[in-house]
Amino acid sequence: MSNADAFFRPCALRCVVKKRGRNEKLPIKLFFILSVLCLVGCATDPTYLNPKPEEAGYLVGSIGKVITGEYKSPHSAVELYLRKIGTEDNVRISYFDPIFIPNSGDINEGGNRYEIFSLSLLPGNYEIYQTRFYYYNGQVEKDYYSKPDFSLPIEIEKGKMTYIGEFLAHGLWFKNIVGFKVPGAGFFEYNGDKLERDLPIINRKYPKIKTHVLKRIISDTASPFILTPLEVLEYKSELENNP
Repeated sequence: MSNADAFFRPCALRCVVKKRGRNEKLPIKLFFILSVLCLVGCATDPTYLNPKPEEAGYLVGSIGKVITGEYKSPHSAVELYLRKIGTEDNVRISYFDPIFIPNSGDINEGGNRYEIFSLSLLPGNYEIYQTRFYYYNGQVEKDYYSKPDFSLPIEIEKGKMTYIGEFLAHGLWFKNIVGFKVPGAGFFEYNGDKLERDLPIINRKYPKIKTHVLKRIISDTASPFILTPLEVLEYKSELENNP
């Protein structure tokens, strides 16, 4: 049985996928190490989500996935988990692509599709701290969560729209015991500032939040699960040289 098949999801438990830290040399076949740790599902929305309009700030950006080629994402959901720093309750930034009704997305660029997202939040300091890749083909169900947690800090200001850029999910594939390619987890590529492309769609999709835009483009993700374009090229080169 391959790493990708090591954990199916026959119940409501969330099976975690663990990746080696960036400060270690990455053995390609161990890029994602499956952990036995399982988590229980979350409960209600956190108190900082969807405050009164006069108290809110907004987090916006784009999230998508590769839909063609060797690193296409077969996942039904690719997600980033966000929480207010100092709290445990989270919200999800998601791109859903159900198998029976494929998502055409807000943006279709070649082999990539994206959704524009917007979250209404209380002002304060937040962080993206976890990724999720969920696969379902009508019979097989797999759920991959990143561990350990990381931190991409984001400040939300009252009455302002904070734009954080583009996140693109790539899929990872493995060979099973009989040599067939099967889907595993994945990783995100952070492509930074796409505001010129995204803003007209943000304004059309969320007309009630037209307000001053702050760009908070992340200069260094410092995360083993969210890579810069250069790191993606380096990682793909390692994969191709170490099949």
